[in-house]
Amino acid sequence: MGLKASIARNFRKPTGFMGWLIGKFMNKGNDFMNRFTIGFLDPQPSDRILEIGFGNGKYMREIAEKMTNGLMAGVDYSRTMVDQAKKRNRAFIRKGVVDIKLGEVNRIPFDTGAFDKVFTVNTIYFWPNPDSDIQEVRRILKPGGRLLIAFRSKEKMEKLDLARHGFTLYEPEQVKELARKAGFTDIRLESSEDGTMDVNCLIAVKPADA
Repeated sequence: MGLKASIARNFRKPTGFMGWLIGKFMNKGNDFMNRFTIGFLDPQPSDRILEIGFGNGKYMREIAEKMTNGLMAGVDYSRTMVDQAKKRNRAFIRKGVVDIKLGEVNRIPFDTGAFDKVFTVNTIYFWPNPDSDIQEVRRILKPGGRLLIAFRSKEKMEKLDLARHGFTLYEPEQVKELARKAGFTDIRLESSEDGTMDVNCLIAVKPADA
């Protein structure tokens, strides 16, 4: 396996020392994207929030610091990232404010209707079966709950060598259509730019009567 393919594999599923480095790199390289998304997430002290693919848990901790009787939960399929996130959030885990689990988007280890809000940043490229995976995300949302998916467009990502290795790329309209097909409503797209790259955040609502 070539170096670029190995690095790309670690963006998909950070593992070992290289995965630890990738986690730190993602915090720096995606900081604007994460903060852009969390701005629309608008965490409240009593919210129950899930992050899918939390990296080393930096942003989970920042959200948990604002909570009183809420829950900041996370699921990631990288054991390296789970271990890092648990270390970073150990005090909040002891308080019952943070709950971190090893798992995948196609089988989220939380109960149906457990969360008010779910967000994920730069993970949709790696979802194995997007049509069924988004239904699984919909399952764990409460009726009226919000889903936020942050991603960069196919047009921009195709310019990156790493994205040629194991990434499935999407244009904004494709992500919107994915949410429509899954039964979400009030779908909108918020966009910005981070240097030379675009930042897109899809926001969608699970119907209150679902």
